[in-house]
Amino acid sequence: MKPIRKLATALILSAASSAAFAEYPERPIKILVPFAAGGPSDAIARTLGRALSPAIGQPVIVENRPGAEGQIAAQATFAAPPDGYTIFLGGSSATVALAALKKDLPFNPLEFTPITTVAGVAWGLFVNREVPVKSVEELVRHARANPDKLSYAVSANSEFMAASQFMKATGVRMLKVPFKGSAQAVPELIAGRVDVYFCPITPERIAYAKDGRLRLLATVATKRNPLVPEVPTMAEAGVQGMVIPSWNVLVGPPRMPAAVAEKLAREVAKVLDDPDVRAQFANLVLQAGSSTPQELRAMQASDSKLWHEFVREHGIQKE
Repeated sequence: MKPIRKLATALILSAASSAAFAEYPERPIKILVPFAAGGPSDAIARTLGRALSPAIGQPVIVENRPGAEGQIAAQATFAAPPDGYTIFLGGSSATVALAALKKDLPFNPLEFTPITTVAGVAWGLFVNREVPVKSVEELVRHARANPDKLSYAVSANSEFMAASQFMKATGVRMLKVPFKGSAQAVPELIAGRVDVYFCPITPERIAYAKDGRLRLLATVATKRNPLVPEVPTMAEAGVQGMVIPSWNVLVGPPRMPAAVAEKLAREVAKVLDDPDVRAQFANLVLQAGSSTPQELRAMQASDSKLWHEFVREHGIQKE
């Protein structure tokens, strides 16, 4: 009879747990963003939060925790209770990249609970207007003639990957200048205190390029961006093989119940299917798109492999 009683107890606990998950969420959800307010990730989180809040019947609070190339926000999420009330929004490789780039990381990035993709990001190569170049070809020629004289901004791991890929593909050398977020990097680029920046394309940055405060030399994409059709892709400009993980995703702490992750994924998918929300993302130069937790886990595994290969091939030393 003891096995029967144990089975009955397990079934009762499972039913109670399922009922509890069915009520989720019962209080506000916090989205941790690893970059400063005003950048693309912040805009994605706030746009998503505004649309998601009425759908789930609870406030969605965006909290910016910039620094350490995403590690501060990622570590705070990792240590949070696995109840679905603290989640993390970052690039598809914002967590898995840390394992490839950092020594003695106090958490395993692949143990985060995958939830869903949110938005695909368009990337571009921007330069300060005082840099005497108007094309990628001219930038390469100028940088080769002035090794280690040009500087490039970095506020995220993917930006570091982009710049490193560019330098390896072209043979140029530039100096890295770290920032806590793109909201700090862009003004420094405009002011001329940094020369080059590989970063997501935003409406504001397009405006800076159109009014002459910056130059957008190329996009990192397979085809030209419809908002800047006159700007060539990096491949068209003669630089081949640049690949940047370009999806913003939601993940939760380890051991978050699958039922919670799946419910969040379903609610986000509904929100992202709304034409108004898709239009808001398009206005931010973003492609709205959701996934299942299982699809995101496969993406994370692929990104992890890409990052470790990138670090090995480029001889990058862990910091």
